[in-house]
Amino acid sequence: MKIQPYMIHVDYDFNEALSNGTLPVERVQVVDKVNYDHDRECWYTFNYYRGKIQTKHGKMKNEILQTGFKLLEGDPENVSLYLASMDGSNKRELYYDENEQIWLELSRFGKKEGKYVYDSNDWVSGVVFSGTVNILIEENDNVFSEKLVFFPSGISQRDYEAMLDDLYRIRQDLISRKKTNVSVSTRSERTSQRIKEILDEIERPIRLISDNPKGELSFTWDFRKAEKPARFHPRTELEKEMNPGKEKYLTFVNHETSAIFENKLIKQELLQLKYYCDMYSSSAPLRQTDKEQKVNEMKSLFEKINRNIHRMIGKVEGADYNAVKIKVEKDISDIKEKIEKQKQKISNGLKPRATKLNKGYQEVDVTISCSISAFNLIKKECSFQPYLKTMIRSGWDKEKGEAHLAFDKYSYVLNGQTYTVNPLSYFIEIENCSDFLSDHWKFWKSLHEVIEYLEMNPSSEVNLKITGQAVWNKKHFDKLDIFGIPQEGKVNRDYKFILASISDIIVNGESIMPPADPTVMQQELARYIQDLDKVTEDLKQKQAENQINLNTVNTLAQLEVEKKNLTYEGKVIDKVIEKINELLDLPLLKEIQLGHFEPLIPTQLFLHDPNYQTIWRLLQSLEEEVGLSLLSNPAQRKIRVKKVEQLYETWCLVKVLDTLTSNLGWEFEEADTIVECINEFLGKKGKSLDRFKTSISQGAWRIDFHYEPKIYILEDGKKKYTREEPGYRTPDYYLSIYKDDFLIGHVYLDAKHKNFKEQGREALTKEIIDTSIDKYGKMIPFEMTGPTLGSFIVHSDMVTGMENETNGENYYAYYNRDEFPGSLDRADDNEAHKYGAIYLLPSALHSFKNLFRMIMEFRIGAHKKCWNCGCEEVHIEQHLTRSGYPKYYLTCPNCHEFWVKVHCSHKGHKIIKHTNNYHRQVLSDFSWYIVCPTCGDGFEIEDRIEQSKIRSSNAL
Repeated sequence: MKIQPYMIHVDYDFNEALSNGTLPVERVQVVDKVNYDHDRECWYTFNYYRGKIQTKHGKMKNEILQTGFKLLEGDPENVSLYLASMDGSNKRELYYDENEQIWLELSRFGKKEGKYVYDSNDWVSGVVFSGTVNILIEENDNVFSEKLVFFPSGISQRDYEAMLDDLYRIRQDLISRKKTNVSVSTRSERTSQRIKEILDEIERPIRLISDNPKGELSFTWDFRKAEKPARFHPRTELEKEMNPGKEKYLTFVNHETSAIFENKLIKQELLQLKYYCDMYSSSAPLRQTDKEQKVNEMKSLFEKINRNIHRMIGKVEGADYNAVKIKVEKDISDIKEKIEKQKQKISNGLKPRATKLNKGYQEVDVTISCSISAFNLIKKECSFQPYLKTMIRSGWDKEKGEAHLAFDKYSYVLNGQTYTVNPLSYFIEIENCSDFLSDHWKFWKSLHEVIEYLEMNPSSEVNLKITGQAVWNKKHFDKLDIFGIPQEGKVNRDYKFILASISDIIVNGESIMPPADPTVMQQELARYIQDLDKVTEDLKQKQAENQINLNTVNTLAQLEVEKKNLTYEGKVIDKVIEKINELLDLPLLKEIQLGHFEPLIPTQLFLHDPNYQTIWRLLQSLEEEVGLSLLSNPAQRKIRVKKVEQLYETWCLVKVLDTLTSNLGWEFEEADTIVECINEFLGKKGKSLDRFKTSISQGAWRIDFHYEPKIYILEDGKKKYTREEPGYRTPDYYLSIYKDDFLIGHVYLDAKHKNFKEQGREALTKEIIDTSIDKYGKMIPFEMTGPTLGSFIVHSDMVTGMENETNGENYYAYYNRDEFPGSLDRADDNEAHKYGAIYLLPSALHSFKNLFRMIMEFRIGAHKKCWNCGCEEVHIEQHLTRSGYPKYYLTCPNCHEFWVKVHCSHKGHKIIKHTNNYHRQVLSDFSWYIVCPTCGDGFEIEDRIEQSKIRSSNAL
């Protein structure tokens, strides 16, 4: 019996009363035919399927459609249609619309605020759910069946299937990790080849057994001629009495069978291995998305890399990365050589003055106290002619109305008497003209100590105390303030201290002690003073740029190798599957029927027969490598029809945890909780993950993961509540981040299975405002403590995500404040990188890795630890910019990641530069120049470049 499914729209009469939870059908519009997949032998369509329908007023409108079914032959009066679940546990009869002669599933309704609304707990099949259902056609006593598959919209079918298989893979890996204590990455590198080796070894003994199988006696009842003498069987004798003269009687017959326990176990393990290999074959969705994951990360890096390296590489896949790497390494080596020559030049010029005071000058013992609240606006100079002279002086911050180098007081000893002066100015200039290099070293070392402290404690200030001998001009003689030079017509005075020598420099109570080796001291001093040298600064910048380039090339090369390995492993697995099929086709195994699953246990035959003993050993090796007993067979991997949103939310949660623990160096405090989470979702109970919580840790750090918690609030971006009647919010996930058991803050993530490319940029902007900013970002919890570190949407739209990845808008809405009127127009410095949206799919994980690194490095400020692999022992090279800002070059000795911590030139906001930047780049193909996420410094460069392009275009 033939049918044709259609996509249809149903109008209901909302003026009538409910009957059995539904309303009378007013009109049915047939829109599109449903297609048939001949390879899969099923009809197929998509959930959230949209089509144009005509409203009652004659206007065309885009609406979500459902399925309907027309009979192509037969009498509708004798036919009933049903939709049924694949396991037969749920069956629903369809309604027949006589006007359109079509069967359809009726929607269920409830009431809300006096109006009928669709029952979201009982959606029509395939509207929001994906999966497979049976179409049952009953005609009289005959039943016909066809399959209808609802593919997920918003993500590809391959990604959907990969998510399912990935949940099983992660579950297996978690259990295997617990059992074998071997890391997933270490196992994955050898698994495919090891499986092939084991199978090659196991083939010969299996073929030998098949040629000469072991058997055992089996007894069955069969019709046979009566034999004399024969073994006495009461049942046979009774039949002879009742049917004398019958030719054959039912008798108990013994025969030999090869379906012994050991042979069944061999076939069972081969089938289990085949189930495993099917997930990792060349054509399997999981294998394909794993490869695409590498390619997509490579594309993201390739789009952001500096254009000259981009040109050298040429193409992202199959490039000669080694040749590019050699070229970049040569450039770095040349630059290092130039820097070393410049350093030696500076070192040779470090000649202190010969002590000689001009007439009328005297050296006076002084102690100078200053407060330093920021490192910018502190002016620094260095001169080598005719002798080494270094200087720092105060600058004025107009916006804050303060001097970052504030003069607190000074004391001096004159004629044996000590005087203490509270200066008549905030400003001070200190010029170091000491005879000793150790004094100059202490001078610059103290400044670096101050900057490092303020970097770690940005809201604090540092007390700097310098004790030594200052040169005093005797012509100026004010006994109460000998270094204060009056200004004509002003109360304030100028203060300049020329230091002839330095006894001690104290930073926050700690003395600065020079190294014992004078050579080391001279080299370090030369390095400090290099920070003020324009030639060196330019060379250092080129070195750092090239180091990031090299890091990018190495990462691309590594991803290319990993992609090729995945291709190779897939081919190996394909050969393994062919070999398994050959073995399963052997007469011995082909005839064996399997029952329930049997555990892998030793028997006398396994332990003593040479061939079975070899097989037993190899089966144990397979269990150790793969954990075949942990696998579910394909039939069990078919979950019931579920909302794609549920699958996406669960997969995101599990994948984030798996990425952190498998790739980024974190460890589960208790892995069983996440295994139970996967089991419950994939099991018959369906979604039961409410209030799920688990923890992961790395050294002093800990992250608590919460799934769909109920957070009671007093306020959000739209409404205020009271303590007596608080509102509540339920983010899909929130992360509580701790260091040394101290709560740092929370990150909120909300999964959105949506296609923003289709819905438009406005839909994504609205989601960020409504969900990321107002709903979670600005909420004030009723009981929770700790600040909000970030609030982000996690979505499944690859196209939109990749576009925003290139222009740096995945990780922060602040770059486009005009797009969020009323939400970010009054945002302060703390709002940087706080809101946004990232994409996450089996074929794209790097966006989450970047988000996580940004939270830890930028939002929390822990940039001196490698969040790519978790290494604590990062090599740090500290410098100062000539503007007075600290600059750090950081290299991980474990994974060789390189990154730079600097500040924007406009207001000193921090910027962290990476191989794959999470800041917006001024140019999409130049990773060094960054737009400040806090104040937008760099946009003017972007505008100038854009205008230049327009002028060039006009000129052409």
